[in-house]
Amino acid sequence: MEQRTATAPPGLVGLLRRFVESAGGFTLHHRTGEPAHDGVSVCATPEASLSFPLSAWDDAEVAAWFHTWAARIRGSELHLGGWLDPATQWVSLDVVRVYPPDRRRDAVHQGRALHQKAVFDLGEGEALAVVRTP
Repeated sequence: MEQRTATAPPGLVGLLRRFVESAGGFTLHHRTGEPAHDGVSVCATPEASLSFPLSAWDDAEVAAWFHTWAARIRGSELHLGGWLDPATQWVSLDVVRVYPPDRRRDAVHQGRALHQKAVFDLGEGEALAVVRTP
């Protein structure tokens, strides 16, 4: 039985973990809370990121992160997202910006500027490696 927390809606943390484990990640639409399916997701606020090995997933820590950042981005154009690096099995939870599909190049540029490993094309379901320049 999933333990309820006071910092996130009941069942949400378990759902987020299932998204990470089964689909490799998620981006929740900022208005509806439903998974976003279009555009290119890129970390917008690196200082908001929470990263840890999948094996160390802690429901209370994830719930607290969700509560903190959901409240801070309310009313903005930012979203909450997360992904699992398949090579390292590390989870990254992030505050993200979703660029429209026709601004894919801008999303990659933003990812590069913020020293990200990749951005994620939600419509195509693929991670786009961000090549860093020295």
